[in-house]
Amino acid sequence: LAEWNLGESIVLEASEHHYLGLPSVHRAVYTLAGGSALTRFENDELDVAYISINDIDRARDPSSSLYKYYQATPSMSVSYIAFNVTQAPFDDVHIRRAMAMAIDRKTIAEVTFNGMTLPATGILPPGVFGYTETDKTLPYDPEAAKAEFAKSRYSNSSMPPIVYTETGGGASAGLDTQAFIEQWRQVLGLEIEVRQADWASFLDLIDSNSAQMWGIGWSMDYPDPENILDIKLHGESRENNTLFSSPEINELLEKARTNFSVSERISQYQEAESLLIEAAPWIPLWFGSNHVVVSEGIEEWFEPPMTLPRLQHIKLKD
Repeated sequence: LAEWNLGESIVLEASEHHYLGLPSVHRAVYTLAGGSALTRFENDELDVAYISINDIDRARDPSSSLYKYYQATPSMSVSYIAFNVTQAPFDDVHIRRAMAMAIDRKTIAEVTFNGMTLPATGILPPGVFGYTETDKTLPYDPEAAKAEFAKSRYSNSSMPPIVYTETGGGASAGLDTQAFIEQWRQVLGLEIEVRQADWASFLDLIDSNSAQMWGIGWSMDYPDPENILDIKLHGESRENNTLFSSPEINELLEKARTNFSVSERISQYQEAESLLIEAAPWIPLWFGSNHVVVSEGIEEWFEPPMTLPRLQHIKLKD
């Protein structure tokens, strides 16, 4: 770390003492100031800029000046809605399942996000050991959602207040959140309040088990299902903020931890994933992807699919 200018920039410089030697990038500046990163990229002020939903059509347009710089790569990440299963009404599995089946994830991904995300087919994202393309999620089915809702011990008249928590600065709810809220209202008759919090407060609400339901994501640290199924959803994990626990699922996850048979281990994790989807402590929403424009001065750009160092893998043109 060479410089840290609060709210403005972070400057990193390569170390000659690194065991891999000096990388191609000797100095990297991360700008933290506001404004349009894409505009600064077009003005040759930035070498790399991430694309927002407002600019994705222009980046994808072959006639656009941005098109030749545009790159899209998959990310080993999943966005999801989580429920605190100890709080009413989410202590009832039928409510959780009904809410999952009331969300049209495919349409939201295509329309609201303009195809920048892929609807999740399960909890495990592509590239992770045990992932399959087969859609294992609870399907969008308004009639089935209503039937599931009718099985619950709650009715609209006895439904406790529901608050959905997301990160934000007090402006309108996220576009995806607005879509969820409207679909839950139309299909199930639920009126849900949205609470926004800054990132630190958001995490405090989750870690203190104060949040009822919230939207968040998980990026893989390594491409093994243990890094998400075990860490986030085992009943005794400190990272399991849903407080969901199933002896059957816990046993499967514990057996998979130390199973040396690859085929058996895959089977155990896939069975655990299927049971978790049926129990619905999470609603898997989308698998992540990265959309970026990279200047011609960079010969090789590395966009890691997981939480990995990147600068040592980037090569600049001579």
